[in-house]
Amino acid sequence: MITRVQFARLDWITGEGSTAQTASIAHVRGKCTRVDIVISAVTGNPTVDVSFTDANGVAILPAFNALADGTHHVKLAESHKAVQDADFNPVPFCDDTLTVSVDPSADPGGAAQTLNVDVYLFLES
Repeated sequence: MITRVQFARLDWITGEGSTAQTASIAHVRGKCTRVDIVISAVTGNPTVDVSFTDANGVAILPAFNALADGTHHVKLAESHKAVQDADFNPVPFCDDTLTVSVDPSADPGGAAQTLNVDVYLFLES
């Protein structure tokens, strides 16, 4: 069975700047085989860096850098091609607390725009 868990939405409003923000999820269980990062489109076209740490601050999944705005990014732990092209190795979690850090490269730009970033983990049990 596959379960989807979502971190709290992170957002930046025009004029707020681009300081990194974090969100955490407790009691994560299962093998992570997919990560989705959904970034809204804004005038400033910032890229976004996304990283994941455990409760001790140790990197637990690979960082995904320079992700374009206006895009639904899908990162997979498995390849279905003759040439391996997986984005990361599957990672098992057993009642772990995970934190995502999202760091945009710039302010959303424009007038009264909001950069939204949603991060989902897909876990096999």
